[in-house]
Amino acid sequence: MKFDGHTKKICEIDTALILPVAEKLKSINWNHVNYSRDEPPLIKGKVIELPFIIINSTDNNSRLDEHSIEIINLCKPIIELVQQYFPNHLKVRGEVATLLPGKALDYHIDPYWFHANCHRIHIPIVTNNECVQLWAQPFYQEHLEVGYVYEINNCIYHSAENKGNEYRTHIIMDICDKNLYMDYVVRRGGTALDWDWLGPVTLPTIQEEI
Repeated sequence: MKFDGHTKKICEIDTALILPVAEKLKSINWNHVNYSRDEPPLIKGKVIELPFIIINSTDNNSRLDEHSIEIINLCKPIIELVQQYFPNHLKVRGEVATLLPGKALDYHIDPYWFHANCHRIHIPIVTNNECVQLWAQPFYQEHLEVGYVYEINNCIYHSAENKGNEYRTHIIMDICDKNLYMDYVVRRGGTALDWDWLGPVTLPTIQEEI
């Protein structure tokens, strides 16, 4: 499922799809509690969760204000474009993720089964030249440009950093082969994936210098 390396470009994306989302993002106060993250490696990030199979927030509906709902609707044409490149795949989890100026995520490997078995897609919506995706051991960094859809390797230690003066927002999607997903669900008792029973995969430990 995963590829060697760090990133690969899936396709170009028309800025006419991106600009309405970018414009609407200007109305978001990312410091509001509604957009806070709970996961320790990502706690410095901000998020609007997309209504896919897995929702991390048990009270997600109460966190969706009118601005969030409008952004989710504006993201739909972008999501539909991405799905064209992954036939017979399901949208397992998604988010509109923001990293504020001067912030960086902790290095981590995404721990759950779907992380290891999905394509991790990034679509930059708002960024600046001081934003980079980072990988450890060996160190590698790359700026993801607006106008492209990327797949990234999230099964090696990685992070993101925004050294710029503007926020950075990506649409992030985890997309899984439908047959693989259904086989996993059936083996786990025939219920949809959710955070209550989804088991983490075994991960290596990271060296202290990272």
